[in-house]
Amino acid sequence: MEFGIFSTGTVGPKPWDESEPRVLRADVTSGIVADEAGFDTFWAPEHHGLEVYSHSSASHLTCLAVGIQTKRIRLIPGIMNLCPAINHPVSRSR
Repeated sequence: MEFGIFSTGTVGPKPWDESEPRVLRADVTSGIVADEAGFDTFWAPEHHGLEVYSHSSASHLTCLAVGIQTKRIRLIPGIMNLCPAINHPVSRSR
C-alpha cells in the first residue's frame, strides 16, 4: 500500500494578498513533511482560473519546490482540467 498527499491550493475568496502566498508555501511545506514522514507521493493540482481551491497554474513548479527539499517522495503534477466550465481559455484569462 502507498500513501500520498495532495496539495490543495485552497486560498479562499478574494482578496488573496495574504492567503495566496501563505497557502502556496504551506502546500510546499506539507510535501516536505510528507517526505520526512515516509509518504510515497506528493500530488500538485493544476487548474487555470479557479479562484477558491486548486489555485495553481503551475503544478510543475510546486513539485520542483518540494523536490529540491526532499529525498525520496515521488512528485506528481496532478490534474490539468481542460473542461471549459472550469478552465475556459477566454473568460478566465481576463
